[in-house]
Amino acid sequence: MNDLSTLVEQFLAAYNDFYPHNASFLLGLHAYDGRVPDFSADSIAGWKQRLAGFKQQLADIDPVPLDKLAKFDYKLVEGYIELELLRHGSLRYYERNPIMPYLYIFDVSNYIKRNYAPLATRVEALCRHLEATPCLITQLMEKLDKSLPQAAVEISLETFKGFARYYRDGELVALVVQAFSENQSESGLDQDRSPQLVTELMVRLAKAAEMAGSALYNYVRFFESQLEKADQDFAIGAENYAALLKWGERVELPLDRLLQIGLKDIQNNQARLRQVCSDWLGETPDQATVIKVVKEMGKEHPANAEIVSV
Repeated sequence: MNDLSTLVEQFLAAYNDFYPHNASFLLGLHAYDGRVPDFSADSIAGWKQRLAGFKQQLADIDPVPLDKLAKFDYKLVEGYIELELLRHGSLRYYERNPIMPYLYIFDVSNYIKRNYAPLATRVEALCRHLEATPCLITQLMEKLDKSLPQAAVEISLETFKGFARYYRDGELVALVVQAFSENQSESGLDQDRSPQLVTELMVRLAKAAEMAGSALYNYVRFFESQLEKADQDFAIGAENYAALLKWGERVELPLDRLLQIGLKDIQNNQARLRQVCSDWLGETPDQATVIKVVKEMGKEHPANAEIVSV
C-alpha cells in the first residue's frame, strides 16, 4: 500500500470517527451507530491538530507521478482537509450556522426505517444515540455564537421544535412500537432477544427519548432568547467565499469575473423563462409573466374539498 493510500484510509477513519452521524446516516457504516459527535473544545482542538498533521503528510507526497485515479484521491482529500480547516477556522461554520452542520445528528429515522439489522439491534443503537444527545446539546449551546443571524435563529426554532416534539411527545416511541408489532421476525425474539428484554429496551427508549426531547426543548429556549439580539450579519466575506469555491468546487476564478458570469447566466435564464411563459400563454414575451402562468394553471386545479375529504 503506497503512502497516499495509507493517508486516505487514515483520514477517512479519523473523519468518520469525528463525525460518526455522517458515517452512519449518510454512508451506511453502521459500526458508528449510536454515536453522536463530541463538539467539546478539547475535541475540536484535537481534530484541528489532526487536520494539520494530515495536511503536512499530504504535502510530503509528490502528486506528479501518481496515476489519474490516485491524483483524483489526492485532490479530494486535499479539498476535504482544507474545507475542514476553513470551517473550524475563519469561516466559523459551526459557530455561526446552527442548522446544516447538525441536522443529520437529530434525524434518527434511519434506525427504524432502514432494514439493515434486526430491529432490536437498531433500537438499542437508537437508545445510545438519544442518551448521548443531552450532552451534545450542552456543547452546541456553548459553541454557538451568542448573537446569530435572524434567519438562522428563526429556522432553528422551527426545526428543533419539530425534533423536540417528535422525541418527547411520544411519536418516536410509537413508531418503534408499531415497527415491532408489524415485523416480529425482525425484532430478534427468535435470536438473542427475549420478550422481556424487548420490553426493557422499550422502557429504556421511552426514557432516552424523553431526556433527548427535553434537552431539545431547552435548545429551543436558547434560540428564543436569541431572537431579540439576532442580527442580519450573515455574510462570510470575500476571502472565505473564495476559499469555499476553491476547495469545495475547485473554482478559482476572480470573484468579479465569477459575478459577471452569474449575472449573464441569470439574464439568459430570465429571457428563456419569458419565452416559455409566452409560448404557454400565447402572448408576447413582454406581456407574458410567471404570475399570469401561475394564475392560469390555478384555474385547472380542483378545490381542496374535491381532493381531501374533511
